[in-house]
Amino acid sequence: MSDQAEAKAQTITPWFTVSIPYAYVNLHDSGGNDTMTWDGAMFQAIANFTLTSDAINLKNADAQIEFYQFRLYSDTSAIVNITYSVAVCREEINVLGIPGGYYMAITGSGGNKFTFADGTTYDGNAVVGDSVCGGGKVIANIPCRPVENYTVAIVGSHIANYNGNNAAQTLTELRNAQTLNIDVSKICSVAYQGNSSSTTATTTTLASDEILCHVALTKTENGFVYGTYNEGTVPFPIQTP
Repeated sequence: MSDQAEAKAQTITPWFTVSIPYAYVNLHDSGGNDTMTWDGAMFQAIANFTLTSDAINLKNADAQIEFYQFRLYSDTSAIVNITYSVAVCREEINVLGIPGGYYMAITGSGGNKFTFADGTTYDGNAVVGDSVCGGGKVIANIPCRPVENYTVAIVGSHIANYNGNNAAQTLTELRNAQTLNIDVSKICSVAYQGNSSSTTATTTTLASDEILCHVALTKTENGFVYGTYNEGTVPFPIQTP
């Protein structure tokens, strides 16, 4: 079996829908410490990835990974593109067909790279392009209905000039913006079958740039905001106006 799963030209049914209940851009996130100073802006968005019935029932796969792109842009220019991956996997599968030989379908992940139970690997960097990696999450499924039918992610980026160097032209463009928008699209899906005798992962890159979610942020005195942050949505502080 190949170490890197091959790409196949086939349709994979989506296992998630995505929405953004809250987003904030702080245009003046600046500070310093003993070694450096910075003048920057912070972008953070809360994204809800809701599982479909196919994900809950693990239909047609032992695991499925979906790569999404979050595109922050102004009325005049692109600001930043962020990639986020989210996956559901069967908690126990007998890949080798031997008694007691049970494994998580996805045994390792980091950034855009994944390792499956039989040693197959998938490097999503080949398909996500030059986006900033925003992390990812793997949800184990027995299969059974999870306690929650969605997972929450923080997608964000810090854009700054350091030690007085005006290197980030994007920061100037962001601060001069009159409008800010976020578009979310899917880059590809990767499905894994642990009992397959051939290449176990397939990927489908969407041919169109279909926008799955769009939000327009409202300008404030010091930044831009969309929606309302409900405290406790994520287990760590995030910025608010």
